[in-house]
Amino acid sequence: MTSKPYQDLSTRQKLKIKARNRHRRRFFEHVSIESYECPSCQRPFPSSDTRVWEVHHRDGDALNGHPTNLVALCHRCHKRTHAAVRIKAELDRWKASIEDLGTDANATDSGQAKLTDYIQEASA
Repeated sequence: MTSKPYQDLSTRQKLKIKARNRHRRRFFEHVSIESYECPSCQRPFPSSDTRVWEVHHRDGDALNGHPTNLVALCHRCHKRTHAAVRIKAELDRWKASIEDLGTDANATDSGQAKLTDYIQEASA
């Protein structure tokens, strides 16, 4: 019997929930849990319980369970990884909005540099 909140989820969200444990099992079919360490912080887990590991999808697609797309991280490093991805996405959006301000309309005939020129110099 399914619960009401599960029924309210989108099809993609339901698939992600079902895929999570399958991807964890798939990852540890190819890796020994006894000798595995978090690749980010080298933290070993004393337990052979794979539930303490969070499987991260390198390409960001939670439905892509290909073994080369999966990496097991400790909870702390997994959260940091997702935070870094969000921060990078925010920075990319911010840079795009700034670059939009530097269109040719912002350059004057007196030879004033465009805002995009300053962004490119700062990035170099």
